[in-house]
Amino acid sequence: MNLDGPAAKSTTIGAGIGVTVPAWWPSLDQTSEIAVKMVPILSAIWLLLQIVRFVVKWFQGRLRDGGATP
Repeated sequence: MNLDGPAAKSTTIGAGIGVTVPAWWPSLDQTSEIAVKMVPILSAIWLLLQIVRFVVKWFQGRLRDGGATP
């Protein structure tokens, strides 16, 4: 069996990750908790920004057309 190719490299990487998981697992868990709290807030801000941009463009178009309704 030849262990010099990509299989040996991926096995070594997998083993290295497995050995070091306990060291970085708490920070990964903490990052996940922060993301769970922040994603809905950031999504709501992004949606509000998109709505405001649409309304501003729509309003500018109405003013440019002399106030005519679309």
